[in-house]
Amino acid sequence: MGDKLTIRQAARLSGYSEAHLRRLCINGAFGNDGATKFANAWAIDRDALTKYVREAKSKGAPSGPR
Repeated sequence: MGDKLTIRQAARLSGYSEAHLRRLCINGAFGNDGATKFANAWAIDRDALTKYVREAKSKGAPSGPR
């Protein structure tokens, strides 16, 4: 596992909105250990985020603000 990112950092890195990333965390899109909730804040593993973005792009899913 790599570095942990805040939702804000992950949003800047990925181009996804913070709200979208929170939904992905809640739905388990980053795998079992890809996102961790601390109190009311999420931490996303950088490697899991990179993998998710790469797979989404390969499927033709749009990235960035909608």
